[in-house]
Amino acid sequence: MLGLSVPSHSFPIVLLRTTTKRGVLQIRNMRAVVQRVASASVEVEERTVSEIGPGLVVLVGVHESDAEADAEYICRKVLNMRLFNNETTGRAWDQNVRFLSILT
Repeated sequence: MLGLSVPSHSFPIVLLRTTTKRGVLQIRNMRAVVQRVASASVEVEERTVSEIGPGLVVLVGVHESDAEADAEYICRKVLNMRLFNNETTGRAWDQNVRFLSILT
């Protein structure tokens, strides 16, 4: 059970990528839903095993046909999503996770 506090904002990433292999169309099935949260926790058998304060929760769905390259692609997409306000310039939706981790 994943407990998410509110307010939160969901940002679905639809990552349907197609490639051709010998004329056959392949569809990759990996998906991610990114949710900005005030706090989140993971509970296993009614016991909290992990929790965070403000940040991102990323739920990733993987299919057996997905490759390591798909995981790398989705990781890059999430790390580069501009989901946070820039307190220096006042611009909304201007900073990504990678930039914020440098500041902390």
